[in-house]
Amino acid sequence: MKILLFDPFSGAAGDMIIGSLISLGADGNKVKETLESILDYTRQWHITYLSRI
Repeated sequence: MKILLFDPFSGAAGDMIIGSLISLGADGNKVKETLESILDYTRQWHITYLSRI
């Protein structure tokens, strides 16, 4: 089991957190499913993977 300690002592935006999780290797679809399960409204989600060198 891998554990990630996240302590945004000076704050962090939600989109930055989600992007970071996916960049670290989290399954984008699983992140999407999890967020949809805790939100009380429906949103359209689009995940685009970019490669920046």
